[in-house]
Amino acid sequence: MEREKPRPQEFYRHFKNKLYQIITVAKHSETGEELVIYQALYGSYEVYARPLSMFLSEVDSEKYPDSTQKYRFQKVYLGVEKAKKEADGQRKTFQQETVSDNQRSTQPQIKSGSTEEVSQLKKIKKDNPKKSAQLSEAKSNEELPNPDLMEFLDADTMEQKKRILIGMRDRITDRLIDDIAASLDVAIGKGEVSERYKSLMVCVDTLERFEVNRLR
Repeated sequence: MEREKPRPQEFYRHFKNKLYQIITVAKHSETGEELVIYQALYGSYEVYARPLSMFLSEVDSEKYPDSTQKYRFQKVYLGVEKAKKEADGQRKTFQQETVSDNQRSTQPQIKSGSTEEVSQLKKIKKDNPKKSAQLSEAKSNEELPNPDLMEFLDADTMEQKKRILIGMRDRITDRLIDDIAASLDVAIGKGEVSERYKSLMVCVDTLERFEVNRLR
C-alpha cells in the first residue's frame, strides 16, 4: 500500500527518536524529483531536504535491527489538539458508573450527584442497609481525575503547560509523568521520578520553543 505524502505542518518522528515538522513537499527544478522540506524540533531547528521516496522508505532492518519503527519517518500527533482529545476521553471515563454488573441489572442508571441519585440512595438505605453500605464503598473507591493532569491538558499553549509542570514538581509521580508524556506523544524512559521529570521538562521546553518560533 502506497504511503500518504507528508503535508505542511504535520509532525514526523525519525526512527532514531528525533522529532521534525514538515514545511512542504517541493519539486527539484532540474530533475522534477519531489523533495520533502522539514525542520528539526530540537537543537538549532535546522531545515533539511530529503527525496520523498527516501523519506517514506522503510528502515533497513539488517542495518538497524533494534529499530522499533517500520518506516524511516513515522507521522505522529503533538500539541493542544491531541491533549484536548485525550482530556475529553478521560472525562468520559471518569463519569462512568462504578457499580458492579449485578447492581447495574437491578438498579437504574442515574447521573452521579443528581437529585434522583440522592433519593435512590435514601430509599436503598431505608429498605436494605447492607446494599446501601456496598454502594457507598463502591462510590468511595471510584478513581477520581488527577487535578494536575486535567489542568495540564486544559492549558492552551506549551508555555502554560510548562508553568503548570514546574508548579507540580514537588508532587509529580510516575503515573502523572506517563499520562502527560502520552498526551504529548513523547516517550519518557524508566528511572527515578526526578530524572524522568527532568526528561519530561526537556520535551516540554523543546515543544515550547518550537511553538514560539512557529508563531513569529
